[in-house]
Amino acid sequence: AADGDIVTHDAATVATETIVSGDMLSQTDADVATNAINNATEAGMMTEEAAEVAVDLIQDATLSNEDISDSLSEAVDADFVSEGAVDVTSEALTDAVNGDMVSQADADMATDAINDATEAGMMTEEAAEVATDVIEDATLSTEEVTDGLSNAADGDIVTHDAATVATETIVSGDMLSQTDADVATNAINNATEAGMMTEEAAEVAVDLIQDATLSNEDISDSLSEAVDADFVSEGAVDVTSEALTDAVNGDMVSQADADMATDAINDATEAGMMTEEAAEVATDVIEDATLSTEEVTDGLSNAADGDIV
Repeated sequence: AADGDIVTHDAATVATETIVSGDMLSQTDADVATNAINNATEAGMMTEEAAEVAVDLIQDATLSNEDISDSLSEAVDADFVSEGAVDVTSEALTDAVNGDMVSQADADMATDAINDATEAGMMTEEAAEVATDVIEDATLSTEEVTDGLSNAADGDIVTHDAATVATETIVSGDMLSQTDADVATNAINNATEAGMMTEEAAEVAVDLIQDATLSNEDISDSLSEAVDADFVSEGAVDVTSEALTDAVNGDMVSQADADMATDAINDATEAGMMTEEAAEVATDVIEDATLSTEEVTDGLSNAADGDIV
């Protein structure tokens, strides 16, 4: 069937190697092999009896994503692997089966979870090898994701600042503000439309940006909890929320409002209602949008000196 172009040589090889060796294979490869067997049978290149035996052998050798996830869940229950790492791994395996790419960061976390579960005896080495291969085959390296942004910046398709914001987040995984997230996402979209970035790389990049984004709503929710616990005043939270909104819209914030907002953020952080990472992002947003009192009054002073007022 492969020689007659009924099925691809790769699909035929996957099916044949599994039938001959009995080695485990992933859900993705099992689907490829089963389709190859069915196509060969429909084309009259394989008897129905042979196809039935072949499909049974493929099914017996298939390690489903559910099997892998079950092993990882056992490792979570025994405190060998974190719940977050298992979620990332399960999502990565699902993406791989669907033909979607996985980021280097998620692949690394998934691989570590698989290794930890194997060392703890919660997953067989054979299962770990299959799972790791699936993740590796679907991994889009950080360099592949960021190269497009770099080329787009060099080609004046996006600004170097926008490319830097996106690249730094993709590489570091550090949190970024809603404002910076919008800048980074626009840069990715523009680079993709210009043909500087593949759609697969863009999808991975946008997912990484979204995962790292600390929205103004997240910040406001933390501050509201601090209000309920009497650590921050309602008025200070209103000023902070308005300042964050102004910053996103490109409007400036007064020094007085910035000081009140910063104090509210610090008080909420000290009370444990806001993470230090979230506080840092929120404070940076406020600082970038702050117009100092001196900047505001200088204009009036100059106008008075020039007899304008």
